[in-house]
Amino acid sequence: MRPQRDSRFSKDKTPYKTNVGIQFRHFQAKDVHAPGLYVHIAEEGCFIAAGIWHPESKALNAIRTCIDENPNGYKKALQTLQSHGFNMDGDSLIRPPKGFDKNHPMLAELKRKDFIAIKNIVFEDLCRPDAACFCAEQFAHCTQLMAYLCFALDLDF
Repeated sequence: MRPQRDSRFSKDKTPYKTNVGIQFRHFQAKDVHAPGLYVHIAEEGCFIAAGIWHPESKALNAIRTCIDENPNGYKKALQTLQSHGFNMDGDSLIRPPKGFDKNHPMLAELKRKDFIAIKNIVFEDLCRPDAACFCAEQFAHCTQLMAYLCFALDLDF
């Protein structure tokens, strides 16, 4: 991600970004709007995330349809994430998405526009000599969610 912006002719000299974002996206993905893993390092806080952020409408509909038709796999993924300190985050719709019942038992999940599991971590965890192993352990807890998203999008896992 671009860390600086051209501030030569601007009165505001603050950097474009004040954080470090490291994304490991799916090998079949073409951009950031695909399933992937993410590490966020910032002065305000650090976190580890997994999932898909702002998928295009075709992919979003595929995920919602998969949740509608196969909710158990998604529920298991959510339980695993929650038991390891991850919370689902991201934007959501106010109303039910088109084609889905307003009384659907998984309505809160179907309203999601992002399917991101986030776990806050302390900066010191990223400064340890075994930081890569620490991140890998955390990402391992996200395997079910990533497998589910890949299944929904017909991607290899």
